[in-house]
Amino acid sequence: MSAKAFLQRYRAALSYRTNLERVMREEYREAIARAQGVHGQQGSQDALLGVKVQSAPQGDAMALCVVQAVDQQRRALERITQAKKDCEAVLCEILELIAQIPDIDQRALLTARYVHGDSFHRIQVQMGISERKVFRLHAAALTEAEKILQKTQKWQ
Repeated sequence: MSAKAFLQRYRAALSYRTNLERVMREEYREAIARAQGVHGQQGSQDALLGVKVQSAPQGDAMALCVVQAVDQQRRALERITQAKKDCEAVLCEILELIAQIPDIDQRALLTARYVHGDSFHRIQVQMGISERKVFRLHAAALTEAEKILQKTQKWQ
């Protein structure tokens, strides 16, 4: 794995976690809406499952919807918690690598770019250097990170 790919893992994990949280919130809202829909029906159809529940009283269909919504929320929280743990683990590995780079400007650039997700233009403004200098510094920082990764072979 290249140093750049190694460093990009955190932003990817963070994006995955954010999207997962958004999808899970939406699925939970839909489950609640379905449960509320069952409450408004006469018990002839289970809106959550989309099947006929002619013999079941309305309360049973509502209870089933609530149980399923709560169960879905529990599973979603488990997945989100795991995604957060994965994200933190990747961040720790990346920060450990960045900390080993001797040049402070290279460390600052890699942290801004791969941890905070800053653009090269923003980094240029923050560091007060030219665009060309940012790209050179980035290339040098990736070279240093590559050396460290090869030396440790921990992440290969």
